[in-house]
Amino acid sequence: MGSKDNKLLSKDEIRKTLYTWEGILPQESLDSLEEALENVEVTAEECEAVVKEYQKEFKRTQVDAGEAVGIIAAQSIGEPGTQMTLRTFHYAGVAELDVTLGLPRLIEIIDARKSPSTPLMSVFLDESHRKDIEKAKDVVQQIEMMTIERVARSVELDLINMEIQIELDPKLMEAKGLTVEEIEGRKRLEKEILNISEREQRRIGRELHDSIGQQFTGIAFMMKALEQKLADKLPDEATDVAEIKKLVNQALDQTRGLAKGLHPIDLDAGSLTEALEELAATTEKMFSIRCVLKCDEPVPIDNAEVAAHLYRITQEAITNAIKHGKAQSVQVELACRGDRNVLTIENDGLDFPEELGTRGTGMGLHIMNHRADMIGASLDIRKAAGDGTIVSCSFRNHGR
Repeated sequence: MGSKDNKLLSKDEIRKTLYTWEGILPQESLDSLEEALENVEVTAEECEAVVKEYQKEFKRTQVDAGEAVGIIAAQSIGEPGTQMTLRTFHYAGVAELDVTLGLPRLIEIIDARKSPSTPLMSVFLDESHRKDIEKAKDVVQQIEMMTIERVARSVELDLINMEIQIELDPKLMEAKGLTVEEIEGRKRLEKEILNISEREQRRIGRELHDSIGQQFTGIAFMMKALEQKLADKLPDEATDVAEIKKLVNQALDQTRGLAKGLHPIDLDAGSLTEALEELAATTEKMFSIRCVLKCDEPVPIDNAEVAAHLYRITQEAITNAIKHGKAQSVQVELACRGDRNVLTIENDGLDFPEELGTRGTGMGLHIMNHRADMIGASLDIRKAAGDGTIVSCSFRNHGR
């Protein structure tokens, strides 16, 4: 009898033993037990003991309906998360560290996100830098992204004069190794980079229109002539040529649309409204969505640079609405409101994430903000009353 009890179970016998527990334990649990027991040598008595112990733990972890499991879990994770943040700032050598706090940090921990909001980067210094604090700071200053808000003591909006007044903090600027001249130089450099980008886009637009566009036009005429020659003798081939000509004309239209987007020639004539109308029409045609311009009264923009930046802001907002917001309808409005002009781009797509608005991440958002800053305008991005996002750019009307 004793030798029978000590007999090791085969895989089939383990499976049969676990089969008797069906309906008592979940099938997933039985599958996990079977996989674990098949890799060890167990007797019938040991197998039964393992299953009973598993059932005991399973019953212990069950909760009644309505029990506040979520609150307990949040408290269990939230308190260590707070302590972790505090220990981060108390860690020796930490002068400044940007970490995600509150609920967003809990979401990152629970979801195990591969791309956290505030990722950390370890930089290993060589012998000549690791023992010299000033040299180490120089390395940090060279690789750290710096915004004006991080060295400002206060940022205020003067609604009377419609100006943004920034008071720089000398201590913060010294810590970051910055001077007023360097900040002004960076602003001039940003403006020059945008101007270079604008000139390059216009050059590419002219090339598309004057070179590739003309070649497409020539090919279309040649295809039409070939179609006429083949119409009587080879009607089937003539039909194929007609189809190719149709595709060439479609490519020509798309090329012209791209050329106008890169080089809105109407802006040079001082008509931003016409350029925006053309942009809306091109958007409707290329992306098969509704895109309209609303302009109840003429809004003259005599400055070509201001008009170009407003056009690019509109272009970027429409692109974001289609690409990220999955919008099906976009309305562009240009209006005069007292001594201010307001350009508004509203879409019915996905809501704009609030954390993006507060952090200002995304190359497109940075460029729109820079363009608005270049012309002394204020840019606001907010959630629409229903679904979607509203981008508004307010700038001074010098003509009133």
